[in-house]
Amino acid sequence: MLDDYFRIRYKKVPLAVSFQDSNTYITELHNHSEFEILLITCGSACVTINNSSYFVKSGDMFFINPFEVHSIKPYDAAPYSHSCICFDCSLISEERISEDIKNELIHIIHHIINGDQPLLVKLFNHIIECHRQNGDYLAAEITAYISLMFIHLMKCSLTDRKYHKTKNSVFCAKVLQYISKHFKDDITSADIASTLSYNQSYFCRLFRKNFNRQFSDYLNMYRIAASRMLLENGEITIAEAASECGFNTQSYFTQCFKKYIGISPSEYKKSQYSL
Repeated sequence: MLDDYFRIRYKKVPLAVSFQDSNTYITELHNHSEFEILLITCGSACVTINNSSYFVKSGDMFFINPFEVHSIKPYDAAPYSHSCICFDCSLISEERISEDIKNELIHIIHHIINGDQPLLVKLFNHIIECHRQNGDYLAAEITAYISLMFIHLMKCSLTDRKYHKTKNSVFCAKVLQYISKHFKDDITSADIASTLSYNQSYFCRLFRKNFNRQFSDYLNMYRIAASRMLLENGEITIAEAASECGFNTQSYFTQCFKKYIGISPSEYKKSQYSL
């Protein structure tokens, strides 16, 4: 979910739905202003949020509050899939709840184990189905189901009262904010280190510690993730997607796309038409 690129999937309301059915593609560390909810539909995964890791399995739900730095990695080689909704908090009709979540005054508990909250799963699936149908009353239906979900969360005290930001999570948030604004540009680790007032060598060590890879590698992965959303939109050429996402040449873009996604951009684009 990459800032404005995530919003490509919006329909009549500020909500997007996505599905992941591969045990090889990793959702790298990122954050966004929307609230995100995952329902694990098959297999198991490790969800990392603000440097804490959670093991989730089929039937579990996972709640990610706005601006929390997170990643998702399937746990093993077994079949894996999840459904995801990501939405602006304005869809919560209770304004007090909406504003407190946006301002990070309320944090919904992250992990709900399979079977603990059947109503939440039912409401989640209603949201998915409404989005799929895209009917005349989509906005009203989506708002109603999301609002019911959050009222239930609050009434059941499913909030994390011990939440606090760590130095590492603040570092990650600042880095991701910079990348989201400048990934189209020809940026280097020296540029971001200088902007954030770090020595470049120290910044690179800190980045490696928190993101588990070099800055240049992560930047390319981020750009490829953004390009996938553009290609899914179907109204952009591969050359345009490459340029829009910060790649100087289409050949290098194709090389990176194959490295991280496993197929070429043209093959990926065709696969979207067949859905």
